[in-house]
Amino acid sequence: MAHHEADTGGEYSTEQIETITVSVDDIIEVLRFRHEPLENQRTASIRVHPPFSPVVEASTHYTQDSHYYPPDLEPRPLHINPARFLDGEGIEFPVRSLVRERARTEMEDPSDEEIEEYVKMAFNVWEDDVRSRLADELQEPIHNHRDLIGAASIEWKDSD
Repeated sequence: MAHHEADTGGEYSTEQIETITVSVDDIIEVLRFRHEPLENQRTASIRVHPPFSPVVEASTHYTQDSHYYPPDLEPRPLHINPARFLDGEGIEFPVRSLVRERARTEMEDPSDEEIEEYVKMAFNVWEDDVRSRLADELQEPIHNHRDLIGAASIEWKDSD
């Protein structure tokens, strides 16, 4: 196995991370992907690449299920659950089929277009809820195989 500075707190150690810069849109994209029906064998997360520094930038990462890093790969990227970037408990994600069913019961003989508008509105409300709960720092420590990130602050990037 390759021996890197991770053992001594160098540029491959996550201990030095103080701030993670991330896009609100990336958080929303990954949360949506994680709650949509699995049409393929992929997963999504927010990822930070080594080498690590006090300020790091995170991005959206998709990978095939059961795709793992080789055991001797060091340093490994840091994968973070997007929910850790939000304050409070989990936000209820709207399930399309249930929202459509609710539209049919709440509206009088709705057209397909009205139902889809209702679904779109439910997702807009969910997205507004996510945006209203953006945290100032990670909500729980993050483990990266051996290393641990404590209370890193979050710097939010504006949407493009």
